[in-house]
Amino acid sequence: MKFVHAADIHLDSPLHGLSRYSDAPLEQLRGATRRALENLVQLCLDEEVDLLLIAGDLYDGEWRDVQTALFLNRQLARLLDAGIQVHLVLGNHDADSALSRGLRWPEGVHQHSHKRCESVRHAALGVVVHGQSYAQREVLDNLTSGYPQAEPGLINLGLLHTNLNDSGQHAAYAPSHPESLNAKGYHYWALGHVHQHKVVQQRPPIVYSGNLQGRHARECGAKGALLVEVDLDGVSRLDFHPLDVVRWHHLHLDLSHCERRDAFDRALRTALDQALAEADGRPLALRLTLHGRTPLHRELHREQQQAESQIQLDLAAYYGEQVWLEQLRMETTPPRAEQPQREGDDPTATLLQALDHLKTQPARLLDGECGTLLHELAQKLPPILQKHAESGMDGAAEGAGQAFSQLLTDPAWLAQQLDAVEQELLTRLDSATEGEDAP
Repeated sequence: MKFVHAADIHLDSPLHGLSRYSDAPLEQLRGATRRALENLVQLCLDEEVDLLLIAGDLYDGEWRDVQTALFLNRQLARLLDAGIQVHLVLGNHDADSALSRGLRWPEGVHQHSHKRCESVRHAALGVVVHGQSYAQREVLDNLTSGYPQAEPGLINLGLLHTNLNDSGQHAAYAPSHPESLNAKGYHYWALGHVHQHKVVQQRPPIVYSGNLQGRHARECGAKGALLVEVDLDGVSRLDFHPLDVVRWHHLHLDLSHCERRDAFDRALRTALDQALAEADGRPLALRLTLHGRTPLHRELHREQQQAESQIQLDLAAYYGEQVWLEQLRMETTPPRAEQPQREGDDPTATLLQALDHLKTQPARLLDGECGTLLHELAQKLPPILQKHAESGMDGAAEGAGQAFSQLLTDPAWLAQQLDAVEQELLTRLDSATEGEDAP
Protein backbone atom coordinates (compact mmCIF):
# COMPACT_ATOMS: atom_id res chain seq x y z
CA MET A 1 0.00 0.00 0.00
CA LYS A 2 1.04 3.61 -0.50
CA PHE A 3 0.60 6.65 1.70
CA VAL A 4 1.83 10.22 2.20
CA HIS A 5 3.24 11.43 5.51
CA ALA A 6 2.97 15.17 6.31
CA ALA A 7 3.06 17.29 9.47
CA ASP A 8 3.24 20.81 10.88
CA ILE A 9 1.07 22.49 8.27
CA HIS A 10 0.38 25.58 10.46
CA LEU A 11 -2.33 26.64 8.07
CA ASP A 12 -2.60 30.41 7.49
CA SER A 13 0.49 31.13 9.56
CA PRO A 14 2.14 34.34 8.25
CA LEU A 15 5.62 34.49 6.73
CA HIS A 16 7.62 36.70 9.07
CA GLY A 17 10.16 39.22 7.84
CA LEU A 18 8.80 40.21 4.44
CA SER A 19 5.72 42.28 5.27
CA ARG A 20 7.87 45.42 5.67
CA TYR A 21 8.16 45.62 1.88
CA SER A 22 5.29 47.72 0.57
CA ASP A 23 5.59 46.18 -2.89
CA ALA A 24 5.99 42.55 -1.76
CA PRO A 25 3.56 40.04 -3.32
CA LEU A 26 1.54 39.86 -0.12
CA GLU A 27 -1.16 37.56 -1.43
CA GLN A 28 1.47 35.06 -2.52
CA LEU A 29 3.19 35.32 0.85
CA ARG A 30 0.05 35.25 2.98
CA GLY A 31 -1.37 32.34 1.04
CA ALA A 32 1.84 30.29 1.02
CA THR A 33 0.68 27.72 3.60
CA ARG A 34 -2.63 27.27 1.74
CA ARG A 35 -0.86 26.74 -1.58
CA ALA A 36 1.47 24.25 0.09
CA LEU A 37 -1.55 22.34 1.41
CA GLU A 38 -3.05 22.31 -2.08
CA ASN A 39 0.25 20.89 -3.34
CA LEU A 40 0.05 18.17 -0.69
CA VAL A 41 -3.44 17.19 -1.75
CA GLN A 42 -2.43 17.18 -5.41
CA LEU A 43 0.52 14.90 -4.62
CA CYS A 44 -1.85 12.41 -2.97
CA LEU A 45 -4.19 12.53 -5.97
CA ASP A 46 -1.43 12.24 -8.56
CA GLU A 47 0.17 9.27 -6.81
CA GLU A 48 -3.22 7.64 -6.09
CA VAL A 49 -2.22 6.88 -2.51
CA ASP A 50 -4.37 4.94 -0.07
CA LEU A 51 -3.86 7.12 3.01
CA LEU A 52 -2.68 10.57 4.10
CA LEU A 53 -1.11 10.69 7.58
CA ILE A 54 -0.79 14.11 9.27
CA ALA A 55 1.39 14.10 12.40
CA GLY A 56 0.00 17.16 14.17
CA ASP A 57 -0.08 20.98 14.11
CA LEU A 58 -2.56 21.58 11.34
CA TYR A 59 -3.28 25.01 12.80
CA ASP A 60 -1.14 27.79 14.24
CA GLY A 61 -1.96 28.17 17.91
CA GLU A 62 -4.93 30.31 18.92
CA TRP A 63 -6.08 30.88 15.35
CA ARG A 64 -9.84 31.55 15.30
CA ASP A 65 -10.70 32.36 11.69
CA VAL A 66 -13.33 29.82 10.65
CA GLN A 67 -12.29 30.31 7.02
CA THR A 68 -9.07 28.46 7.86
CA ALA A 69 -11.02 25.40 8.98
CA LEU A 70 -13.38 25.60 5.99
CA PHE A 71 -10.44 25.72 3.58
CA LEU A 72 -8.86 22.68 5.23
CA ASN A 73 -12.12 20.74 5.07
CA ARG A 74 -12.56 21.55 1.38
CA GLN A 75 -9.08 20.30 0.60
CA LEU A 76 -9.52 17.07 2.54
CA ALA A 77 -12.86 16.52 0.81
CA ARG A 78 -10.96 16.33 -2.50
CA LEU A 79 -9.07 13.35 -1.09
CA LEU A 80 -12.19 11.66 0.25
CA ASP A 81 -13.88 11.99 -3.12
CA ALA A 82 -10.94 10.07 -4.59
CA GLY A 83 -11.22 7.32 -1.98
CA ILE A 84 -8.17 8.46 0.02
CA GLN A 85 -8.59 8.15 3.79
CA VAL A 86 -7.01 10.69 6.15
CA HIS A 87 -5.55 10.03 9.60
CA LEU A 88 -4.36 12.82 11.88
CA VAL A 89 -3.30 13.54 15.43
CA LEU A 90 -3.50 16.91 17.15
CA GLY A 91 -0.20 18.52 18.18
CA ASN A 92 0.64 21.22 20.71
CA HIS A 93 -0.51 24.09 18.46
CA ASP A 94 -3.77 22.31 17.63
CA ALA A 95 -4.52 21.85 21.32
CA ASP A 96 -4.42 25.67 21.66
CA SER A 97 -6.80 26.16 18.74
CA ALA A 98 -10.49 26.77 19.18
CA LEU A 99 -10.90 25.52 15.60
CA SER A 100 -9.59 22.04 16.36
CA ARG A 101 -11.76 21.75 19.45
CA GLY A 102 -14.98 22.60 17.63
CA LEU A 103 -14.34 21.19 14.17
CA ARG A 104 -16.35 18.28 12.77
CA TRP A 105 -14.44 16.36 10.15
CA PRO A 106 -15.98 14.89 7.00
CA GLU A 107 -16.53 11.16 7.04
CA GLY A 108 -13.28 9.48 6.09
CA VAL A 109 -11.09 11.81 8.15
CA HIS A 110 -10.07 10.12 11.39
CA GLN A 111 -8.77 12.24 14.27
CA HIS A 112 -7.16 9.90 16.78
CA SER A 113 -8.29 10.22 20.38
CA HIS A 114 -6.41 12.30 22.95
CA LYS A 115 -7.49 10.02 25.81
CA ARG A 116 -5.42 7.03 24.72
CA CYS A 117 -3.70 5.61 21.68
CA GLU A 118 -6.34 4.67 19.14
CA SER A 119 -5.69 1.93 16.57
CA VAL A 120 -7.75 2.06 13.36
CA ARG A 121 -7.74 -0.91 10.96
CA HIS A 122 -8.31 -0.86 7.21
CA ALA A 123 -9.03 -4.48 6.41
CA ALA A 124 -9.03 -4.01 2.64
CA LEU A 125 -5.57 -2.47 2.77
CA GLY A 126 -4.20 -4.82 5.41
CA VAL A 127 -3.06 -1.85 7.50
CA VAL A 128 -3.58 -0.50 11.01
CA VAL A 129 -2.76 3.08 12.05
CA HIS A 130 -1.87 3.76 15.69
CA GLY A 131 -2.00 7.35 16.97
CA GLN A 132 -2.79 9.63 19.91
CA SER A 133 -3.59 13.35 19.90
CA TYR A 134 -2.60 15.96 22.46
CA ALA A 135 -5.22 16.79 25.08
CA GLN A 136 -3.52 20.12 25.90
CA ARG A 137 -0.55 22.12 24.68
CA GLU A 138 2.05 20.87 27.15
CA VAL A 139 2.15 17.09 26.99
CA LEU A 140 5.24 16.12 28.96
CA ASP A 141 4.71 12.35 29.16
CA ASN A 142 6.13 9.78 26.74
CA LEU A 143 2.96 8.86 24.84
CA THR A 144 4.57 5.82 23.21
CA SER A 145 4.21 3.86 26.44
CA GLY A 146 0.50 3.63 25.65
CA TYR A 147 0.94 2.50 22.04
CA PRO A 148 0.20 -1.22 21.57
CA GLN A 149 2.52 -3.82 20.10
CA ALA A 150 2.30 -4.37 16.34
CA GLU A 151 -0.62 -6.50 15.16
CA PRO A 152 0.70 -9.56 13.28
CA GLY A 153 -0.32 -9.98 9.64
CA LEU A 154 -0.98 -6.25 9.18
CA ILE A 155 1.11 -3.26 8.12
CA ASN A 156 1.52 -1.22 11.33
CA LEU A 157 1.94 2.56 11.05
CA GLY A 158 2.64 4.81 14.05
CA LEU A 159 1.51 8.45 14.05
CA LEU A 160 3.07 10.67 16.72
CA HIS A 161 3.79 14.35 17.47
CA THR A 162 6.96 14.20 19.57
CA ASN A 163 10.30 15.65 20.52
CA LEU A 164 12.45 12.61 19.77
CA ASN A 165 15.71 12.36 21.71
CA ASP A 166 14.80 15.58 23.54
CA SER A 167 16.13 17.96 20.89
CA GLY A 168 17.02 21.23 22.60
CA GLN A 169 15.84 23.23 19.58
CA HIS A 170 12.19 22.32 20.15
CA ALA A 171 9.87 22.29 23.13
CA ALA A 172 10.15 18.96 24.96
CA TYR A 173 6.59 17.83 24.31
CA ALA A 174 5.73 14.11 24.36
CA PRO A 175 9.45 13.20 24.59
CA SER A 176 10.39 9.79 23.20
CA HIS A 177 13.39 7.74 22.10
CA PRO A 178 14.04 5.47 19.10
CA GLU A 179 14.33 2.50 21.45
CA SER A 180 10.75 2.91 22.67
CA LEU A 181 9.50 3.22 19.07
CA ASN A 182 11.46 0.20 17.83
CA ALA A 183 10.07 -1.89 20.68
CA LYS A 184 6.56 -1.64 19.19
CA GLY A 185 7.52 -3.52 16.01
CA TYR A 186 5.82 -1.10 13.58
CA HIS A 187 6.71 -0.84 9.88
CA TYR A 188 6.90 2.99 9.88
CA TRP A 189 6.78 5.86 12.36
CA ALA A 190 5.35 9.13 10.98
CA LEU A 191 6.53 11.92 13.28
CA GLY A 192 5.70 15.60 13.62
CA HIS A 193 6.86 18.60 15.70
CA VAL A 194 10.37 19.09 14.26
CA HIS A 195 10.11 21.36 11.19
CA GLN A 196 13.17 19.98 9.42
CA HIS A 197 12.81 16.82 7.32
CA LYS A 198 14.90 14.10 8.92
CA VAL A 199 15.20 10.34 8.57
CA VAL A 200 16.08 9.44 12.16
CA GLN A 201 16.38 5.73 11.38
CA GLN A 202 16.29 3.75 8.13
CA ARG A 203 14.94 0.37 9.26
CA PRO A 204 12.28 0.46 10.37
CA PRO A 205 11.92 4.08 9.23
CA ILE A 206 11.48 6.70 11.94
CA VAL A 207 10.93 9.91 10.01
CA TYR A 208 10.15 13.57 10.49
CA SER A 209 8.51 14.95 7.36
CA GLY A 210 9.20 18.56 8.42
CA ASN A 211 6.67 21.30 7.74
CA LEU A 212 5.08 22.00 4.36
CA GLN A 213 6.12 25.65 4.13
CA GLY A 214 8.95 27.52 5.85
CA ARG A 215 7.57 30.50 7.76
CA HIS A 216 10.68 32.45 8.76
CA ALA A 217 14.43 32.60 8.18
CA ARG A 218 15.27 29.71 10.50
CA GLU A 219 13.15 27.36 8.39
CA CYS A 220 15.38 27.31 5.33
CA GLY A 221 15.58 24.85 2.48
CA ALA A 222 13.06 22.56 0.82
CA LYS A 223 9.86 21.79 2.74
CA GLY A 224 7.35 19.08 1.88
CA ALA A 225 6.09 15.58 2.60
CA LEU A 226 7.05 11.90 2.23
CA LEU A 227 5.65 9.45 -0.31
CA VAL A 228 5.94 5.94 1.15
CA GLU A 229 5.28 2.45 -0.20
CA VAL A 230 5.23 -0.37 2.31
CA ASP A 231 4.29 -4.05 2.59
CA LEU A 232 4.68 -6.76 5.22
CA ASP A 233 8.40 -6.95 4.45
CA GLY A 234 8.87 -3.26 5.23
CA VAL A 235 9.24 0.03 3.34
CA SER A 236 10.15 -0.38 -0.33
CA ARG A 237 9.99 3.32 -1.28
CA LEU A 238 10.59 6.50 0.70
CA ASP A 239 10.70 9.73 -1.34
CA PHE A 240 10.71 13.32 -0.13
CA HIS A 241 8.61 15.68 -2.29
CA PRO A 242 9.14 19.47 -1.95
CA LEU A 243 5.76 21.21 -1.70
CA ASP A 244 6.69 24.70 -0.48
CA VAL A 245 5.66 27.81 -2.39
CA VAL A 246 8.23 30.34 -1.12
CA ARG A 247 11.66 29.07 -0.06
CA TRP A 248 13.73 30.63 2.69
CA HIS A 249 17.42 30.75 1.93
CA HIS A 250 20.32 31.86 4.12
CA LEU A 251 23.26 32.86 1.92
CA HIS A 252 26.70 33.31 3.48
CA LEU A 253 28.72 35.26 0.92
CA ASP A 254 32.49 35.44 1.32
CA LEU A 255 33.82 38.78 0.04
CA SER A 256 37.49 37.94 0.62
CA HIS A 257 38.20 38.08 -3.11
CA CYS A 258 36.03 41.11 -3.82
CA GLU A 259 38.01 44.32 -4.02
CA ARG A 260 35.43 46.30 -5.99
CA ARG A 261 31.66 46.60 -5.86
CA ASP A 262 31.21 45.02 -9.32
CA ALA A 263 33.03 41.87 -8.10
CA PHE A 264 30.63 41.71 -5.15
CA ASP A 265 27.64 42.07 -7.51
CA ARG A 266 28.89 39.21 -9.70
CA ALA A 267 29.51 36.94 -6.69
CA LEU A 268 26.02 37.63 -5.34
CA ARG A 269 24.32 36.94 -8.69
CA THR A 270 26.26 33.69 -9.18
CA ALA A 271 25.25 32.41 -5.74
CA LEU A 272 21.61 33.43 -6.20
CA ASP A 273 21.39 31.88 -9.67
CA GLN A 274 22.43 28.57 -8.15
CA ALA A 275 19.98 28.92 -5.25
CA LEU A 276 17.10 29.70 -7.61
CA ALA A 277 17.96 26.68 -9.75
CA GLU A 278 17.90 24.46 -6.67
CA ALA A 279 14.53 25.97 -5.69
CA ASP A 280 12.98 24.90 -9.04
CA GLY A 281 11.57 28.34 -9.79
CA ARG A 282 10.19 29.12 -6.35
CA PRO A 283 10.68 32.68 -5.06
CA LEU A 284 13.43 33.04 -2.47
CA ALA A 285 13.10 34.86 0.84
CA LEU A 286 16.75 35.73 1.38
CA ARG A 287 18.76 36.30 4.53
CA LEU A 288 22.16 37.54 3.33
CA THR A 289 25.27 37.42 5.51
CA LEU A 290 28.41 39.10 4.16
CA HIS A 291 31.72 37.99 5.68
CA GLY A 292 35.44 37.83 4.97
CA ARG A 293 38.29 40.35 4.87
CA THR A 294 37.58 42.83 2.10
CA PRO A 295 38.42 46.40 1.06
CA LEU A 296 34.65 46.89 0.79
CA HIS A 297 34.32 46.56 4.56
CA ARG A 298 34.38 50.28 5.37
CA GLU A 299 32.03 51.19 2.55
CA LEU A 300 29.50 48.55 3.56
CA HIS A 301 29.59 49.27 7.30
CA ARG A 302 29.72 53.05 7.09
CA GLU A 303 26.54 53.23 5.04
CA GLN A 304 24.83 49.98 5.99
CA GLN A 305 21.28 51.21 5.42
CA GLN A 306 22.26 52.62 2.04
CA ALA A 307 24.08 49.37 1.18
CA GLU A 308 20.98 47.34 2.04
CA SER A 309 18.78 49.61 -0.08
CA GLN A 310 21.17 49.30 -3.02
CA ILE A 311 21.18 45.50 -2.74
CA GLN A 312 17.37 45.51 -2.71
CA LEU A 313 17.32 47.64 -5.85
CA ASP A 314 19.83 45.36 -7.57
CA LEU A 315 17.83 42.27 -6.66
CA ALA A 316 14.66 43.82 -8.02
CA ALA A 317 16.44 44.73 -11.26
CA TYR A 318 17.94 41.29 -11.78
CA TYR A 319 15.26 38.99 -10.36
CA GLY A 320 11.98 40.89 -10.12
CA GLU A 321 9.73 39.15 -7.60
CA GLN A 322 11.86 36.00 -7.47
CA VAL A 323 14.14 37.21 -4.64
CA TRP A 324 13.14 39.18 -1.53
CA LEU A 325 15.74 40.34 0.99
CA GLU A 326 14.52 39.51 4.48
CA GLN A 327 17.64 40.68 6.29
CA LEU A 328 21.23 41.80 5.61
CA ARG A 329 23.93 40.93 8.11
CA MET A 330 27.37 42.53 7.97
CA GLU A 331 30.16 40.35 9.34
CA THR A 332 33.00 41.50 7.11
CA THR A 333 36.37 42.68 8.45
CA PRO A 334 38.88 45.13 6.92
CA PRO A 335 42.05 43.87 5.22
CA ARG A 336 44.89 43.04 7.60
CA ALA A 337 46.84 46.12 6.58
CA GLU A 338 43.96 48.23 7.88
CA GLN A 339 43.75 46.49 11.26
CA PRO A 340 44.07 49.08 14.05
CA GLN A 341 46.99 49.02 16.48
CA ARG A 342 46.11 47.32 19.73
CA GLU A 343 49.26 48.43 21.57
CA GLY A 344 49.90 51.76 23.20
CA ASP A 345 47.80 54.13 25.28
CA ASP A 346 45.84 56.07 22.66
CA PRO A 347 42.01 55.89 23.03
CA THR A 348 41.44 53.36 20.25
CA ALA A 349 44.14 50.99 21.51
CA THR A 350 42.81 51.31 25.07
CA LEU A 351 39.29 50.44 23.87
CA LEU A 352 40.52 47.39 21.94
CA GLN A 353 42.56 46.20 24.92
CA ALA A 354 39.46 46.34 27.10
CA LEU A 355 37.46 44.34 24.55
CA ASP A 356 40.27 41.79 24.25
CA HIS A 357 40.22 41.37 28.01
CA LEU A 358 36.47 40.73 27.98
CA LYS A 359 36.81 38.22 25.12
CA THR A 360 39.24 36.13 27.15
CA GLN A 361 36.96 36.28 30.19
CA PRO A 362 33.43 36.91 28.84
CA ALA A 363 31.82 35.55 31.98
CA ARG A 364 33.03 38.69 33.79
CA LEU A 365 30.28 40.62 32.03
CA LEU A 366 27.75 38.51 33.90
CA ASP A 367 29.29 39.21 37.29
CA GLY A 368 28.52 42.11 39.56
CA GLU A 369 26.02 44.86 38.83
CA CYS A 370 25.86 44.21 35.05
CA GLY A 371 24.93 40.56 35.56
CA THR A 372 22.33 41.46 38.18
CA LEU A 373 20.67 43.94 35.81
CA LEU A 374 20.62 41.43 32.96
CA HIS A 375 19.01 38.73 35.09
CA GLU A 376 16.41 41.21 36.36
CA LEU A 377 15.61 42.15 32.77
CA ALA A 378 15.29 38.46 31.84
CA GLN A 379 12.55 38.06 34.46
CA LYS A 380 10.58 40.88 32.84
CA LEU A 381 10.62 39.42 29.34
CA PRO A 382 7.22 38.49 27.87
CA PRO A 383 6.49 34.75 27.95
CA ILE A 384 6.91 34.47 24.17
CA LEU A 385 10.55 35.57 24.54
CA GLN A 386 11.19 33.37 27.57
CA LYS A 387 10.00 30.31 25.64
CA HIS A 388 12.37 31.07 22.76
CA ALA A 389 12.94 27.42 21.80
CA GLU A 390 9.32 26.64 21.12
CA SER A 391 8.57 25.25 17.64
CA GLY A 392 6.62 27.53 15.34
CA MET A 393 7.27 30.77 17.26
CA ASP A 394 7.33 34.11 15.51
CA GLY A 395 10.73 34.48 13.87
CA ALA A 396 11.70 37.81 15.44
CA ALA A 397 10.50 36.84 18.92
CA GLU A 398 12.29 33.51 18.81
CA GLY A 399 15.53 35.15 17.70
CA ALA A 400 15.35 37.78 20.46
CA GLY A 401 14.58 35.23 23.15
CA GLN A 402 17.32 32.89 22.01
CA ALA A 403 19.89 35.70 21.92
CA PHE A 404 18.99 36.82 25.45
CA SER A 405 19.18 33.26 26.74
CA GLN A 406 22.63 32.81 25.20
CA LEU A 407 23.76 36.13 26.64
CA LEU A 408 23.00 34.87 30.15
CA THR A 409 24.24 31.29 29.79
CA ASP A 410 26.82 30.97 27.00
CA PRO A 411 30.11 32.88 27.46
CA ALA A 412 31.49 31.54 24.16
CA TRP A 413 28.55 33.05 22.26
CA LEU A 414 29.04 36.29 24.15
CA ALA A 415 32.69 36.39 23.06
CA GLN A 416 31.59 36.09 19.42
CA GLN A 417 29.21 39.02 19.84
CA LEU A 418 32.04 41.13 21.23
CA ASP A 419 33.79 40.76 17.87
CA ALA A 420 30.74 42.33 16.22
CA VAL A 421 30.75 45.11 18.85
CA GLU A 422 34.41 45.81 18.05
CA GLN A 423 33.72 46.17 14.33
CA GLU A 424 30.79 48.49 14.98
CA LEU A 425 32.84 50.72 17.29
CA LEU A 426 35.77 50.86 14.86
CA THR A 427 33.44 51.79 12.01
CA ARG A 428 31.95 54.64 14.04
CA LEU A 429 35.38 55.89 15.08
CA ASP A 430 36.52 55.71 11.47
CA SER A 431 33.53 57.78 10.35
CA ALA A 432 34.18 60.36 13.06
CA THR A 433 37.86 60.77 12.21
CA GLU A 434 37.01 61.41 8.54
CA GLY A 435 34.84 64.35 9.52
CA GLU A 436 31.52 62.59 8.95
CA ASP A 437 28.71 62.60 11.44
CA ALA A 438 29.06 59.42 13.49
CA PRO A 439 25.81 57.41 13.78
